[in-house]
Amino acid sequence: MAITNASRVADFGSGIGTEGAVLQIDNTNERIGIGTNNPQAMLQVGTAVTVYGNSGIVSATTFVGNVTGDVTGDVTGNVTGNVTGNVTGDLTGDVTGDITGDLTGNATGLTGSPDITINNLVGVAATFSGVVTYEDVTNVDSLGIVTARSGIEFGAAGVGGTITSVGNAEFAGITTAGKGFRATTGGIIVTSGISTFKGAHFDGGTLLKEKVNITAGKLSANLNIDLENGMIHHFTTTETTTAVPNIRVSGSVALNDMMAIGETITVSVITTAAAAGYSAQWTIDGSAVTEAWNGGSAPSAGGSSGKDFYTLNIIKTANATFTVLANVSNFA
Repeated sequence: MAITNASRVADFGSGIGTEGAVLQIDNTNERIGIGTNNPQAMLQVGTAVTVYGNSGIVSATTFVGNVTGDVTGDVTGNVTGNVTGNVTGDLTGDVTGDITGDLTGNATGLTGSPDITINNLVGVAATFSGVVTYEDVTNVDSLGIVTARSGIEFGAAGVGGTITSVGNAEFAGITTAGKGFRATTGGIIVTSGISTFKGAHFDGGTLLKEKVNITAGKLSANLNIDLENGMIHHFTTTETTTAVPNIRVSGSVALNDMMAIGETITVSVITTAAAAGYSAQWTIDGSAVTEAWNGGSAPSAGGSSGKDFYTLNIIKTANATFTVLANVSNFA
């Protein structure tokens, strides 16, 4: 029989659909099915895609294209493109593109190129195969051992100090040790002097050594006593005449600039003795000083043989002003 408009309206009153129909309309439950005659939601396509119209939820086994908005639940598979919005749940698979918004859940195999930017990273363990750079880090708190296999640099390019991978340490500023320093082998080598305010204690166990500057010549031919070469100077050639030695730090550094008022040093000079060779007068930084000689008088002759040993205790009492306590003894 022919289908009239009246019959079509009657059919729409209760819905449209027949057994095996491609389109099923269920007016009673307000559902539409495509490829199914038993839709379970406002719109159902086959058995894989379901649209819940009132809640705005779309359920599907696979999505192709852009997703804008929130995704609640688990995502299994690969996501190619940009994700804008919040993802709550587990994301299993590869994500190619940008994620804008919050990602709540577990992230496994998270990689990015060129960078992944996060605010806070909390985890049980982390392994980095390349260079790890920290910017504006106030404190690094480690409960275990911190290993720096290639050493440590302080400041930009180690300007403040370095510790090498073999244990050599160098610091540009002041190093304070509350319990002192201990060297088990090799000793402690100091190239720029030591200042101590609590004294020094030597408990034996090895030698206490000091450098002697040995000159293969005589004092009268080498008048400058440069203290940068040591505090003890030994001249091995026999003296032939008198000399007025000059005590300084070096040719460019004055002793006055290296001593503060109230400080003292001791300088020892050893000559190869001869009666005609002696030093009754001395200068500091090229200026004459008045020596106070042990025994009350300056030497008037050198020893006839052996070694003449001069000791000068120099005390700075004012700027470029020194008290010099002098002594000479002959050892033969």
